[in-house]
Amino acid sequence: MIAEQCTLALFGALGDLALRKLFPSLYQLDRANLLHPDMR
Repeated sequence: MIAEQCTLALFGALGDLALRKLFPSLYQLDRANLLHPDMR
């Protein structure tokens, strides 16, 4: 199932949690084509 189109705003993008957990998770979701193509 592909998620609906949305805009993702990530506050604290240079923090430890974002760098170790959030960015790798978003990358894996994108690789698996589970994110909407128009997601910003």
